[in-house]
Amino acid sequence: MPVPTLPYDCIVNILENLEYDRSTLYRCLFVNRFWCTYAVRLLWHRPFSSSHRDKHYMIVKTYLLFFNESEQKSLIPFNITLDYQTQNSSPLFPYAKYLEEFSDLDFGLSIEVFLNYSDGQNNCNDRRVDAILISLWRMLMRQCVKIKSMKIRPSLFLYGFDGPDIEGVMHTRSAFDHLREFDFYVDEYYDGTFSRTIDLIQKLPSLCSGIKKMSICLEEDPIYNIEFEEEAHWIAKIIYAQHNISDFRLSASKNMRTVKIISSALVKNVNRLTSLSFVGISFDGISLKLLSNLQCLERLALSICSGLTQTHIQSFPQTLKLQELRLDRNEWANEVDVGLIQKCRSLSKIVINNLTTEKIAAARNSPNITDITVEMKSASFLDEFFDWIRQYKMLVKLHVKNNYFEGCGLFIRSLGEILPTSLTYLGLVCEVIEPEELSEFFKKCNAPLETLIIALDPLGYEHLSVIEESVTTSRSLKLLSLSNRSDSEIWGPRELGVIERIKQQGIEMFDYVSYNCYLAGCFL
Repeated sequence: MPVPTLPYDCIVNILENLEYDRSTLYRCLFVNRFWCTYAVRLLWHRPFSSSHRDKHYMIVKTYLLFFNESEQKSLIPFNITLDYQTQNSSPLFPYAKYLEEFSDLDFGLSIEVFLNYSDGQNNCNDRRVDAILISLWRMLMRQCVKIKSMKIRPSLFLYGFDGPDIEGVMHTRSAFDHLREFDFYVDEYYDGTFSRTIDLIQKLPSLCSGIKKMSICLEEDPIYNIEFEEEAHWIAKIIYAQHNISDFRLSASKNMRTVKIISSALVKNVNRLTSLSFVGISFDGISLKLLSNLQCLERLALSICSGLTQTHIQSFPQTLKLQELRLDRNEWANEVDVGLIQKCRSLSKIVINNLTTEKIAAARNSPNITDITVEMKSASFLDEFFDWIRQYKMLVKLHVKNNYFEGCGLFIRSLGEILPTSLTYLGLVCEVIEPEELSEFFKKCNAPLETLIIALDPLGYEHLSVIEESVTTSRSLKLLSLSNRSDSEIWGPRELGVIERIKQQGIEMFDYVSYNCYLAGCFL
């Protein structure tokens, strides 16, 4: 009986779900021509973001195959010679055509890796990097048909990569119709000398109007006279030109005028914003009246910010329809956080550092929370915390950073008793937990954990033995991260032996920092 053929739409869905599983995508290349053609597009649409940096020289080497005669000649003054046989090889696919993400940093650093691989003579000030980058930009601008993401980071620190020349951009004007993500990052090492990048930023409002996600980072420091008001005006013009910005992030701006310029530009899109993030922003002297119209906002993140007051909170709608609220290491009074949390009634995810009784009381107004990340600095409100957690019968994720305080042992022992049976993800970032206390936690825990993060200070052999015993009896655990948070403690052969035995139980180990920062937003 012949095997039925899947519809093309089903195959496309399968392959797109494998976008970040490159090893499996490579195997798909050998199924048939259709699978191969579509898999190649996925492998090459964001090649730098989904492969190891050490392999990026191979990407640059492949792109060199698409240089035309003019782009090759521009490298001659820099004594850059391209291998004749390589240049006469015929690529199987138009790889450059598939690129959808432009990043000056990715391209520049990858060219450095390529030069080092070729002759081992490059350095951070190698002029050949810029020469190849110019030709590479021109080739890609000539080839690309659908640019969805652009990341620009002009900086003189370790690298000095300028963006594409504006002439090349204008040749591929239609490709920018698809631009949906834009990241712009300048730091203290930016000195305004990146002429091609500046030309591109100033032309961008006339090139695209469909950006949905923007991330702007202007690392200002007025104390050292580092301000980016002119750059803020460029960004504001880009914002004004867009019709559907739904996700916006502003980082590191300490200059009141800069924040005003950019926040004022958001007014046009304020009714469309579903995600808004401020990181390292000072709100002193800033009016947030524009936020009174945030009717569609689902996610609000305020991290490492300062200057927010009760007057600002009054600018927000009376009731926020947020699904996610993040309040992380901000410098303002406790009642400001409380006032903001009280406006939320429909949260499914909340992140709070320096948890207090008042914040817990305010958070209890959201009855449908399934994801909680908190930092605790006191044992004075453990009963309120446990009652709060018991409230959520459908809680799926809990991440707790528990700084040292008297009663820390009582906290970890009691936590196992109150975890709901719906919980599948648990992160514990704790200090001074004794092995017997950890053992009691596991004995009392009935949650079917699939992902477990344990970061202790210190995390020694006795702790690992307790964890191994728990893993052996658990049938649900799939992912485990173990971190010794003390720099003075280094795992020896005994500890590594326990970890190896845990892996033999079929448990996948992962890195605590990179994975957990992304998924849980924990406080490091």
